[in-house]
Amino acid sequence: MSKNHEKEFEAIFLERFYMDGKDMRYHETLVGGVLRFGNRKKIKEGSIAGHADRLGYLKVVVCGVEFCVHRIAFFLYHGYWPIEVDHINRDKADNRKDNLREASRLTNCRNKSMMKNNTSGINGVSWDAESGKWKANIRVNKRLINLGRYANICDAESVRVDAEKRYGFYPNHGRRNAV
Repeated sequence: MSKNHEKEFEAIFLERFYMDGKDMRYHETLVGGVLRFGNRKKIKEGSIAGHADRLGYLKVVVCGVEFCVHRIAFFLYHGYWPIEVDHINRDKADNRKDNLREASRLTNCRNKSMMKNNTSGINGVSWDAESGKWKANIRVNKRLINLGRYANICDAESVRVDAEKRYGFYPNHGRRNAV
């Protein structure tokens, strides 16, 4: 989304809701979401706005421009547009205030779910058939760091978890989503 579109949305929002003296009517539910504004045919006022894209993010169309709902929610909560928004619990449909935080690309990547093709069940730990041991590694600033090879998978996991803490990864990084 371009800065022009963000400014356009901001102007429309301020004109329609703040200037009219109406409240934002932002709705927090267990899953979070932006309530629909106004009465359009076949759309019930108060229903959750948007549709999920192929990655699972909720999107809405405002004046012909598609916006990510989590970016709008962040703007409504904090009054400015972040560079990037991170869903703390990694549920892309959960847009509650306490689940959204401003993040850089780097910090957002440090809150990723475990890859679907992971076979060890531990992020950054894999079986090295050549050595017959468990290999631990971590990627930091686009660089793969070898953390060693271990006879016991628990040792490899322990080294990997220590490295995540040392390099500032979030505690739930690499854990499977509960949703």
